[in-house]
Amino acid sequence: MEQVSFMSAEDTGIDLILSFALAIDDGDIRSLILMRTPKYEPLLLEESERGVTVSLEGEFHENPTMLKTLKVLNKLVTIETDRCVYRLDLHRVDHEDIRAMEELIAKMNFDHAFHVEVA
Repeated sequence: MEQVSFMSAEDTGIDLILSFALAIDDGDIRSLILMRTPKYEPLLLEESERGVTVSLEGEFHENPTMLKTLKVLNKLVTIETDRCVYRLDLHRVDHEDIRAMEELIAKMNFDHAFHVEVA
Protein backbone atom coordinates (compact mmCIF):
# COMPACT_ATOMS: atom_id res chain seq x y z
CA MET A 1 0.00 0.00 0.00
CA GLU A 2 1.33 3.40 -0.99
CA GLN A 3 1.13 6.27 1.51
CA VAL A 4 -0.26 9.48 -0.06
CA SER A 5 1.38 12.61 1.36
CA PHE A 6 -1.02 14.98 -0.39
CA MET A 7 -3.25 15.09 -3.46
CA SER A 8 -4.73 17.53 -5.93
CA ALA A 9 -8.00 17.51 -7.90
CA GLU A 10 -8.08 19.98 -10.78
CA ASP A 11 -10.57 20.87 -13.51
CA THR A 12 -8.83 23.27 -15.93
CA GLY A 13 -11.84 23.53 -18.20
CA ILE A 14 -10.07 21.26 -20.69
CA ASP A 15 -8.28 18.66 -18.56
CA LEU A 16 -9.51 16.79 -15.51
CA ILE A 17 -6.46 15.89 -13.39
CA LEU A 18 -6.29 13.91 -10.18
CA SER A 19 -2.76 13.60 -8.80
CA PHE A 20 -1.47 11.75 -5.77
CA ALA A 21 1.93 12.45 -4.20
CA LEU A 22 3.23 9.06 -3.09
CA ALA A 23 5.76 8.97 -0.27
CA ILE A 24 8.89 6.95 -1.07
CA ASP A 25 11.16 5.37 1.55
CA ASP A 26 13.99 7.88 1.07
CA GLY A 27 11.70 10.87 1.66
CA ASP A 28 11.14 11.63 -2.02
CA ILE A 29 7.77 11.76 -3.73
CA ARG A 30 6.47 10.15 -6.93
CA SER A 31 3.34 11.37 -8.65
CA LEU A 32 0.51 9.08 -9.69
CA ILE A 33 -1.67 10.99 -12.13
CA LEU A 34 -5.14 10.25 -13.50
CA MET A 35 -6.06 12.50 -16.41
CA ARG A 36 -8.90 12.87 -18.84
CA THR A 37 -9.46 15.41 -21.62
CA PRO A 38 -13.12 15.01 -22.65
CA LYS A 39 -13.01 17.95 -25.07
CA TYR A 40 -10.55 16.20 -27.39
CA GLU A 41 -11.61 12.57 -26.98
CA PRO A 42 -13.90 12.65 -30.04
CA LEU A 43 -10.78 13.29 -32.13
CA LEU A 44 -9.21 9.98 -31.07
CA LEU A 45 -9.67 7.29 -33.69
CA GLU A 46 -9.43 4.35 -31.31
CA GLU A 47 -12.23 3.90 -28.78
CA SER A 48 -9.71 2.17 -26.49
CA GLU A 49 -7.76 5.46 -26.17
CA ARG A 50 -10.75 7.31 -24.73
CA GLY A 51 -11.13 7.55 -20.98
CA VAL A 52 -8.88 8.21 -18.01
CA THR A 53 -5.16 7.63 -18.46
CA VAL A 54 -3.06 6.65 -15.46
CA SER A 55 0.66 7.37 -15.22
CA LEU A 56 3.24 6.90 -12.51
CA GLU A 57 6.22 9.24 -12.52
CA GLY A 58 9.32 7.46 -13.75
CA GLU A 59 7.45 4.81 -15.78
CA PHE A 60 6.97 4.94 -19.53
CA HIS A 61 4.65 2.81 -21.65
CA GLU A 62 4.33 3.10 -25.39
CA ASN A 63 0.53 2.90 -25.16
CA PRO A 64 -1.49 4.74 -22.52
CA THR A 65 -2.47 2.91 -19.34
CA MET A 66 -6.23 3.16 -18.96
CA LEU A 67 -8.30 3.25 -15.77
CA LYS A 68 -10.73 0.34 -15.40
CA THR A 69 -11.93 0.52 -11.76
CA LEU A 70 -11.60 3.02 -8.93
CA LYS A 71 -12.69 2.06 -5.40
CA VAL A 72 -12.80 4.42 -2.43
CA LEU A 73 -13.45 2.87 0.98
CA ASN A 74 -12.97 5.29 3.86
CA LYS A 75 -9.42 6.56 3.31
CA LEU A 76 -8.25 3.65 1.15
CA VAL A 77 -8.26 3.86 -2.64
CA THR A 78 -7.74 1.06 -5.14
CA ILE A 79 -6.97 2.04 -8.73
CA GLU A 80 -7.15 -0.79 -11.25
CA THR A 81 -5.79 -0.22 -14.75
CA ASP A 82 -5.37 -2.45 -17.76
CA ARG A 83 -1.73 -3.01 -16.60
CA CYS A 84 -1.62 -2.99 -12.78
CA VAL A 85 -3.30 -2.16 -9.47
CA TYR A 86 -2.39 0.69 -7.13
CA ARG A 87 -3.48 0.68 -3.49
CA LEU A 88 -3.35 4.07 -1.79
CA ASP A 89 -3.64 5.12 1.84
CA LEU A 90 -5.18 8.60 2.18
CA HIS A 91 -4.98 8.90 5.98
CA ARG A 92 -2.69 11.95 5.68
CA VAL A 93 -5.12 13.69 3.29
CA ASP A 94 -7.79 15.97 4.72
CA HIS A 95 -11.51 15.44 4.24
CA GLU A 96 -11.95 18.44 1.90
CA ASP A 97 -9.38 17.05 -0.55
CA ILE A 98 -11.07 13.65 -0.48
CA ARG A 99 -14.42 15.29 -1.21
CA ALA A 100 -12.86 17.20 -4.15
CA MET A 101 -11.42 13.89 -5.41
CA GLU A 102 -14.86 12.24 -5.31
CA GLU A 103 -16.41 15.14 -7.23
CA LEU A 104 -13.69 15.03 -9.88
CA ILE A 105 -14.06 11.25 -10.23
CA ALA A 106 -17.76 11.79 -10.99
CA LYS A 107 -16.83 14.33 -13.71
CA MET A 108 -14.22 11.97 -15.17
CA ASN A 109 -16.78 9.18 -15.37
CA PHE A 110 -19.50 11.15 -17.19
CA ASP A 111 -19.82 8.34 -19.76
CA HIS A 112 -19.29 5.40 -17.37
CA ALA A 113 -15.95 4.58 -19.00
CA PHE A 114 -14.75 2.92 -15.78
CA HIS A 115 -16.31 1.28 -12.74
CA VAL A 116 -16.54 3.36 -9.54
CA GLU A 117 -17.24 2.22 -6.00
CA VAL A 118 -17.40 4.87 -3.26
CA ALA A 119 -18.41 3.91 0.28
